[in-house]
Amino acid sequence: MRNLNLSLIPAILLLTACTAGIDPLVKKISGDDKARQEVEALLDQKYIDPIADYIDEHQGDPEREQALIQLQAERETRCQAVARIYAEREKSYHYLNRLKRNYTRACPDVVTDFAAQVAAAEPADSPEAQCRTAFEEQETPRVLAICRPLAEQGDPDAQLLVARVYAGETGQQANPREAYVWASLSAFSHNTRAQTLQAELAEQLTEEQRFEAEERMLRISERYP
Repeated sequence: MRNLNLSLIPAILLLTACTAGIDPLVKKISGDDKARQEVEALLDQKYIDPIADYIDEHQGDPEREQALIQLQAERETRCQAVARIYAEREKSYHYLNRLKRNYTRACPDVVTDFAAQVAAAEPADSPEAQCRTAFEEQETPRVLAICRPLAEQGDPDAQLLVARVYAGETGQQANPREAYVWASLSAFSHNTRAQTLQAELAEQLTEEQRFEAEERMLRISERYP
């Protein structure tokens, strides 16, 4: 039996220790590179929603801690830019609806602040106020007469109220397919109540009915001002 050269033992132990540490180190380096590439891709595009989605998806991930800090700062910067733009806009439902469609997901505080300004400037006899009153009073024909034109113009709040009417909440016979159309349109503005109603209604429709409803949704949304 050959004798082991004892002088080589320290070198062998050192090599073993180094080898054991390679895999975690490689993983960390590759993880850092991946996060850096993801951040660069998000910063190179102009939309805020993908940044918000990334932050939500990877929240609490220790490998992306620095990436999340950087992206959160970028999100705040972009939302502040949106707020400055809308500070110069007329405080109207036209601009509020546009803001809701585009920024409810990523900049909820900006939307909330602008909505409060619109509400403060809203005349008591505005179509939006009359729409809400009609729904609260369960006046189905009046709700549809006042709210549906607003819904067709892209008002997500009016779209939800119309959806709830067609879902049977004001006493009329339910029309799940029509309710699904309007709930889905409202859900596009990240209205959580509309998203819940949309999911409930989807279960009542066949795949063909959902497809037809989605085609109608597209045609309606193409007519938004």
